[in-house]
Amino acid sequence: MPRLLRILAMSSAVGFVAAITWFGIYTLVNAYMVRGLGCSDAEWTSATLWLTGGMVVWQLLAAPMATKLGRVGAMTLALLVGGAAYAVIAVTRSPLVIGMMLGCMGLTQAMISVVFIPLIADVGGDPPGRAIAAYEWLVTAVSVAASGSGGSLIDRGVYAPVFLAIAGLSMASAGLFFMLCRDPALLSKAADSRPAIGLHNVTRADLKLLGWPFLAVLVLGISAEPFYYHMVNQLFPNLARQDYGMGEARIATIVALGRLPSLLSLVLVAHRIDRGNTIAIYGMGIVASGTMAIAMAWAPGAAWGVGLYLAYYLCHGVVWGANCAAANAAVPPRLRELAFTLICLGQAGFAYVAGWLHQQMLERGCSIRAVYTVSGSIALVGGVCLLIYAMASPRKPIVGSATGSD
Repeated sequence: MPRLLRILAMSSAVGFVAAITWFGIYTLVNAYMVRGLGCSDAEWTSATLWLTGGMVVWQLLAAPMATKLGRVGAMTLALLVGGAAYAVIAVTRSPLVIGMMLGCMGLTQAMISVVFIPLIADVGGDPPGRAIAAYEWLVTAVSVAASGSGGSLIDRGVYAPVFLAIAGLSMASAGLFFMLCRDPALLSKAADSRPAIGLHNVTRADLKLLGWPFLAVLVLGISAEPFYYHMVNQLFPNLARQDYGMGEARIATIVALGRLPSLLSLVLVAHRIDRGNTIAIYGMGIVASGTMAIAMAWAPGAAWGVGLYLAYYLCHGVVWGANCAAANAAVPPRLRELAFTLICLGQAGFAYVAGWLHQQMLERGCSIRAVYTVSGSIALVGGVCLLIYAMASPRKPIVGSATGSD
């Protein structure tokens, strides 16, 4: 199989599990808990805290696991865990057990973010931003297909078979990924087993290289965006049920097809990200996405709400394509995994804070519209500050190329 096709097949296999252990949770598992088990909004947000909390813990362990097991071994294990977690959800009715399985899926998300995306930048060649954006395009395309096909079955209450099918496909994806990565022309044994630099083995010299503009990306962007995207992922189905009066089939269709506009923005970002100011592009994406998220909650009707949901994903596609590329461009190649560990910890940590904020507001009787407004405003502040920094910065935020040395 040609190298490019191997990379695309590898990305598609990982992309399926990435999509189903993130977007699938906020659509299919959400419907199972809220509609199938009759859980409250607060119980649902409590379950999602297991996911974000688990991601924080697993991201601390991702680099050491990659060093010990190799990048391919660690990624294969993470994909298998994601499938096994869905198999357990298929046979349980306990919200606590479901929450624990979401915590296990945190390993899958952590390993994809910390290990696989830097791996894609390595094997994808130069320019790195285009390879990363192409992977994000694949994840989005797979999520559209997976969520759409599963949504109609979930609407009819067919929970266990859907989750078991997801488990089987996830494990098949793990096998496909492992076989494709055995080609030494794609990934040499030395590259696979090279020690991953993470928080467990970082040196003072390494930390000195993680200055500005990386800190701007981390502090102003990565920490801000979870407040709006976690809110939309977590609470859009609830908003659609309560304020738009939609049924599960329509919600699942909108959630799946709503990501289609992001495919367009991801293509545009892939063509521009390596030639422009990546931080400015990232900041503009956050500002636009946060604005659309707030407007979505105050839509005067279902038609307006759906339109703003589509506009939100058109804007958020820019963030998907730019956030990892901005972090990657801001550090030397050998520090990719350390940088991605830090940005993933920032995303997961602040997603946990955002989820906690949502839960507290809902338990105190706040409306979902109020949750959208408060969380979206927090994200807007960070995005505006990041955009101001990027426009005022006199130099391009690029420390090293994808294929260069330190």
